Amino acid sequence: MQVRQAVHQNVSQNILDSLENVLREKIHGKANSKCTDESFLVKAFRFYDLANSGTCTMREFKSTLEKMGLVANHHEYEALFFRYDSDGDGQIHYKDFAEVLFRIAPKSVSHVGPATAATVQSQQYKYVGMSSTVGTPLHRKDTTQLRGRHIQTIIEHLRHTLALKGARGILALIQSFKSADTNDRHYVSIAEFRRILRELNLGLAEPDTLDLFRYFDQQREGKLYYQDFLLELKGSLDSTRQAIVDKAFAKIDRYQSGTVSMADLTAAYDAKTHPDVRSGRKTADQAMDDFMDTLEMFLQAKNGFDSSQEVSYEDFIDYYSYLSCLIDDEQYFISMMTRAWKLTETVSNEQQPPLTRNGRSDRNGSLSS
Repeated sequence: MQVRQAVHQNVSQNILDSLENVLREKIHGKANSKCTDESFLVKAFRFYDLANSGTCTMREFKSTLEKMGLVANHHEYEALFFRYDSDGDGQIHYKDFAEVLFRIAPKSVSHVGPATAATVQSQQYKYVGMSSTVGTPLHRKDTTQLRGRHIQTIIEHLRHTLALKGARGILALIQSFKSADTNDRHYVSIAEFRRILRELNLGLAEPDTLDLFRYFDQQREGKLYYQDFLLELKGSLDSTRQAIVDKAFAKIDRYQSGTVSMADLTAAYDAKTHPDVRSGRKTADQAMDDFMDTLEMFLQAKNGFDSSQEVSYEDFIDYYSYLSCLIDDEQYFISMMTRAWKLTETVSNEQQPPLTRNGRSDRNGSLSS
């Protein structure tokens, strides 16, 4: 209660009235002729309401209004939230909030707080005609396109963070999904998704986590099918990278059977060209063990592979697709593949330029190829 009083003292009612005016105009600029401003705002709140409770917390309230384009400091958001959280339980019914905000008499104002029907009627401003003194209405944009770009930005952030952890970073992510899926459901809940991202220290803010989950939970079932998520994360090999990976597999697969053994891979892989070997951090045997262990762990997490099985062409492509999404530099990827699988004649180590990854490195300073 003392916190609420302190916030109210620091933020005047005039400021809150002004914020509500700006919020109305922002929403009016975003809504379309097929959707009322009130309905548009309610839908925005529902985006974060994964439990379909009809309520929102302070954090969800702030995230929703930020998406509407409202710019305010933390104390102003708190004061606006407390204005409608009359019983102090840390939640508001967002439909009541939308009804009061747009001058529609709510069925019940028991959860709306100080802005009761009498307060609403006594307020000096009106929501009619969108007065130009508040600001210029936004032009409506393609929200689907904007949302897609937002999700891609989040995924790029995840790729960058995983790249800093090396090849085993994305492997840990795959294994975490498998471990959480104890009943072979092929999906995880929002709570499990949050825990996985947190345990792997992927540095994703709560609003972005919710956005990402919602994006893949198209049916609004509270389920993220992680294979869909992983496919989006890894993307696909472009034609240049696809060609070099195909060339490597064709060299290993001498009989063109479409599968190779772990022994075939060991015989073909040139661990001496690994950056850590050339820098003296590891021996060739250690680099070989790292590569084989990482590949085996990846295949184990993917499809229950064991070392007695053959590695298919699809498995090989899948492994390098995940590795590729962590490497921005096309020339680095090509050089890595060329050296690791001895695809072309190379000069001696003394003459080879140092192989770098544009500042990205795992704990050992390199990605396992």
